[in-house]
Amino acid sequence: MKPYLVQLMMIFFAIVCGSMKAMAFPDMMRHGYANCSTCHASPAGGGLLNSYGRSLSGELLSTWKSKNEEQPLHGAVSISDFVMEKYFFGGDVRYLSRRTKDPRKKVDEGFLMQTQLRFGLALEKLKFLMSIGKIENPRQSQEVKWVSSEYYFIWNVKEEVYLRAGRFEPIFGLRMPDHNLWVKSDVSLVPWLERDTIELMVEGEKLFLSLAGFQSTSKVATVQQATGYAATASWIWNEKLRFGSSAMNSEGQGNRTKALSFHNTYAFSTKAYSHFEFTRVWNNDSIKEVGFFRVGREIVKGFTPLLQAQARLLHKPSASNQWKQGAGIIWLPRPHFEIMAVYEEMHYKREDSSELNLLFHYYL
Repeated sequence: MKPYLVQLMMIFFAIVCGSMKAMAFPDMMRHGYANCSTCHASPAGGGLLNSYGRSLSGELLSTWKSKNEEQPLHGAVSISDFVMEKYFFGGDVRYLSRRTKDPRKKVDEGFLMQTQLRFGLALEKLKFLMSIGKIENPRQSQEVKWVSSEYYFIWNVKEEVYLRAGRFEPIFGLRMPDHNLWVKSDVSLVPWLERDTIELMVEGEKLFLSLAGFQSTSKVATVQQATGYAATASWIWNEKLRFGSSAMNSEGQGNRTKALSFHNTYAFSTKAYSHFEFTRVWNNDSIKEVGFFRVGREIVKGFTPLLQAQARLLHKPSASNQWKQGAGIIWLPRPHFEIMAVYEEMHYKREDSSELNLLFHYYL
């Protein structure tokens, strides 16, 4: 696919679809679940599942399942819904295999990306959530440090209003779990840049708002430390489209970064969906625009082929734009298991390269 066709496709979907905030399995929109708190312990989504979210992982997402398999420990121990709504337990293990090929070098590697345990406790108006386990540099060492890089409390101030405080990543943009997307890395939304954050969230039936202030922790390298704020607003339209916008401003070590994002998820049917995000980033005197588009269609329960494209446009006289486009699959064969494979071709400075990523994800 030619780069200009990718650009036209992204512009088309920006005009037609608007934008969105998503996370974890964001294509749940196609099943009519637009709000994250339906399935997750946190209204921000991601991480620990509640009992209803676990049941949906078996009923709607997995190709096969046996009785109670979606529960912690694969149902080996019977746990009531009452207990699972008060005490949360989970975890994630991710292994990545990557092959790249370009005119300068070839890479063939595999490494453990993530090993974490997650815990939570729910009281009447408060929830305490945390994860334990951190691999600081997966490509160099597989050593797991049993420390907590994410922990926070959520206070349900009143109906639909939540206050979250602790160590976590603020809400911004199309919150896909893929770490290698330019729309994440170009605004420094990567897990190793830890932040102490306080965030106010309003989750209504048709509207979601968040406003957060954050500061990098002392563990982050000095040149990467920053203090700033982020805001997101998203709307649900006709139960098929969730669209919105995010803004971020941060400063640190002589750098000032601003970012503005427009993003969406659209459910064509219970089988097909699309994600789109367009972000403009101002960093001191430079400007760049980053785009992402993905469309997928489930052909067998739990098995979804997809097409996706990425673009990075730099506003500098001597800069070269970058393009990626490719195809892949997401397969959830059984509860607790996810397999994702994506092949992409990249165009940069008149040179073509390719990359194949295989991700194996196990969640407790």
